[in-house]
Amino acid sequence: MGRFSSFGSIILLAIAVPLCAQQSSTAPASATQPEVAPLRIPPPPENASPQELEQQGDELRSQKAFLDSIDYYRAAMKKDDTASLHNKAGISYFLLQRDRDAKKEYQHAIKLDKSYPEAHNNLGALYYELHKYGSAIKEYKKALKLNDLSASFHKNLGTAYFSEKDFDNASREYQRAMELDPSVFERQ
Repeated sequence: MGRFSSFGSIILLAIAVPLCAQQSSTAPASATQPEVAPLRIPPPPENASPQELEQQGDELRSQKAFLDSIDYYRAAMKKDDTASLHNKAGISYFLLQRDRDAKKEYQHAIKLDKSYPEAHNNLGALYYELHKYGSAIKEYKKALKLNDLSASFHKNLGTAYFSEKDFDNASREYQRAMELDPSVFERQ
């Protein structure tokens, strides 16, 4: 058996050596493949307004540059600490699956503005993703108490009820969402 094992290694070497020789005789890899420069995001400019920083943070988040978006939101927060900025930072953390940081940002947004329904809705979405449906339902209800005309809030509450197998309440919330926006289930 030892002879066959050695023989197999010799065959592999006989095949591998010519392949390596062929690669070394061709042009270097850098000459045949263009180098891709990493995306370089400049640090937030000191002289930018909070609105400009927030807008750039939004753009970076849409490009899936979540950590960079957080940097811009933080820079904006240093100039104007708003619930909206904390909520947006929470969204970026949520998309990075950094749940603890997302939760902290949503809660801070709520602390800054108790009448800000989006932070409650997003906190509900975080709880929903963690399979904490009861907590999600509480947050969605708080969001709806602040804005009963949001089809997506009703849809989210319906989904949480559905996960809890509370089909009557789920159906009622889905119906309300459809009344407010017939295309609510078509969007992602």
